[in-house]
Amino acid sequence: MNGNMYWIAEMVDDNSVDSPFDTRTFFIQCFDFSKEVFKETCGLPFVKRDAWLLPRLSGFGGDRLSLLAQHKNGKIQVWVTNNLSDEVVSWSMYFDVTPDNFRILTGSPTYLVHKTNRIMLWCEEEDVENINIYVNVYEIGEGFVEKQVETGRRRRCDKVYKHSRCFVFVPSLVPVPK
Repeated sequence: MNGNMYWIAEMVDDNSVDSPFDTRTFFIQCFDFSKEVFKETCGLPFVKRDAWLLPRLSGFGGDRLSLLAQHKNGKIQVWVTNNLSDEVVSWSMYFDVTPDNFRILTGSPTYLVHKTNRIMLWCEEEDVENINIYVNVYEIGEGFVEKQVETGRRRRCDKVYKHSRCFVFVPSLVPVPK
């Protein structure tokens, strides 16, 4: 985004050996290709990462980030930042939804914020008997989760087990200096 790359990173306090999980800090890391430097952009919008299952990062509106996370209790939240060029980057709640018995953040889910202010989510799911793995696309909005289409299926017991992967790429027209 704007010539930079962003991801969720973790910092561990080396001074606390007894309880390493409580000493981890999660934040958004950035690599600025034009300056060839790493930068800490901002923290995650929730205090304890351990209550949230595999938060996922994506772009939002060309100059902001979005974060999709599912709490252990099932609630799904979507957060967005202010403009990344602002001096202080902070999060605000975009929407949340608590679907019945729906775990989205398994495998390698990918999402994007659709122009209708809804999330299009691509994820893997196991069926009740754990025999098949389904790859599905869902539309998620405030107050609802709706399955759109099944894009693939495989047997869990296949000899060659490959996770399905999907990545969202938003091209940038910002030139990187030589």
